[in-house]
Amino acid sequence: SSVVPRVWWGRGPHGHLSAPSHRLCMGLANCSIGGLERSATAQRNLVRVAEQVGDLRVLTYSILADSYISPGDFPQCPDGQRYMGQRHSVIKKEIALLDPDIVCLQEVEPVVFDQFFQQHMAREGYDGRYMKKSSMSPEGCATFWRVREGRNPGQTFRLIEQHAIELNVAAAEACRKSGMDPTQSRVLYDNVCLALLLRPLAGRRAVLVGNTQVLSHAKQPDSQTLQTALILASLSKAAQGESKPVDASSRTMADNDPAVLLCGNFNQLPDGPGISLVRNGFLDEKQLMVLREHPPPLLLDPQRTGASKVAGQLVDLLRPYFVNPLGGLQSACRAVLGSEPKFTRFPSLHKKGCVDYIFANHHLTAVACLDLPNEDLVKPGIPSGSFPSDHILVYAEFASTN
Repeated sequence: SSVVPRVWWGRGPHGHLSAPSHRLCMGLANCSIGGLERSATAQRNLVRVAEQVGDLRVLTYSILADSYISPGDFPQCPDGQRYMGQRHSVIKKEIALLDPDIVCLQEVEPVVFDQFFQQHMAREGYDGRYMKKSSMSPEGCATFWRVREGRNPGQTFRLIEQHAIELNVAAAEACRKSGMDPTQSRVLYDNVCLALLLRPLAGRRAVLVGNTQVLSHAKQPDSQTLQTALILASLSKAAQGESKPVDASSRTMADNDPAVLLCGNFNQLPDGPGISLVRNGFLDEKQLMVLREHPPPLLLDPQRTGASKVAGQLVDLLRPYFVNPLGGLQSACRAVLGSEPKFTRFPSLHKKGCVDYIFANHHLTAVACLDLPNEDLVKPGIPSGSFPSDHILVYAEFASTN
């Protein structure tokens, strides 16, 4: 691919405008991946922080499950490009264009993983794991990591542990420990987080990758934020070797302080309480007020089996769980661009917003990310002939720190 240098005004580590920083805008449209003229991802620029070189490339992408497409949905999308059988080829080319070391996909149906992605990604030098959502939900999360070098210098990995985090199970346990009836508390949703501990073959620090899609009910930010908090707690335990994996290899003491990546669709805007908890490491009074504006759950009456009584707000009843034991995590796009993108989801003009993120702990520093496409390209909404999903992919590069 050709690289065109430009001078951009940069932002320092705390987000303040600094002196002009020399950044590189990668001319993706000139790459050698064929057939990308249909994809507007090829028109986006890779914005790189001055004098910083990344050694880890990460991509997250909510690819829109066919099960969620009803007749009449997405009228802007040509009939021949509406379903995964037509869309997956463009998605695969977008991934190949960026050549990431780690790929996190959401809204992946089992048949799509088996027939479209697993075999294709294996041919491209990746291994992968899949976790379907609990209950009858038709889709889940897929994570791939590079096991053979790609076109560009990067990292290859060996899988050390796999953790399957079922958020309904974690939420039910939290409720029971607090004397609450999980079935009356608006916490039993089928969302999951697939967490993989990967060891770089080059001898660098291990990387724990969490891949998730949080509850989509915007009117239940308390339930969304609880799910996010339970993910953070589970990742913290996995990072320290305190949870039992579903699949494990030879973990060593050196793997107990890994770099942590948390990727996915959080279904909250950047000022939402769940995102604030991830990014800041705590909930401030403003965020707590937001979480207290919703109907309370029910508490089991310990004196009468099966009876219940109104108890209070979810955030107060389960307050010990609304924490972030990992501390504040860095948002890659915010670190590089100075703010989150205006949108990563754009099904229509009235439903656009930034809900997809790549977060990292202090062992990784974001040094580059893909900028937004021109908004005119996504109006009146996506998927379209140029974008194969109602979300755009998020891509970032990181430098490892000691």
